[in-house]
Amino acid sequence: MRFELAIDHVSIGMSFRQVAGAIQHAKDRTKMSKLSGINDLIVGQYVRVLVATNLQMIADILDDDMVWDLSLAGDGSTHRGQSFFDLRMRICLKGQLLNLHLVAIPMFDRNTALNIFNMFVKFLDALYSKWRSKLIGMSSDCENTMTGRHAGLVTRMVACAENPVLRLWCPPHQIDLVVKSSSNGISGGTWVS
Repeated sequence: MRFELAIDHVSIGMSFRQVAGAIQHAKDRTKMSKLSGINDLIVGQYVRVLVATNLQMIADILDDDMVWDLSLAGDGSTHRGQSFFDLRMRICLKGQLLNLHLVAIPMFDRNTALNIFNMFVKFLDALYSKWRSKLIGMSSDCENTMTGRHAGLVTRMVACAENPVLRLWCPPHQIDLVVKSSSNGISGGTWVS
């Protein structure tokens, strides 16, 4: 019960310390001794167990003979001054398309394509070492770090894949580039000014 309550509370955005406090309040109100002895370290351990279990399930799904391909989508963002790289995976299993949010990895180094690539590959190798043989799609935003044709992340990922890879980048970003280019072309850019 403690485990399930902790995971429920974390899943709605509560910090580990808040979860421990909420469970302690529930224990005090209900007089249930089953809920005693929780703290933020135990909540953190519960979350680690759940994350590890889910990552193992994803690795097992990838290893299924029915899964012959995967598509990856990556995007960088910053939250409260901390840069993160968000990784999603799409696979088809038993006729169903699964869109999985794998991980948001904190970026402590500069957000260069090489740093992101190294982090990306290290994570994927740890998750499922045969990912290169199943990668058929890679998508990202239009940031040069992601799409640069010589050293961008997508270019590097395509180069290490064992099969041809379909490269996609976000349609709204593509439309934005076309609109900007077209607008700048009207009367030499004076229309935009």
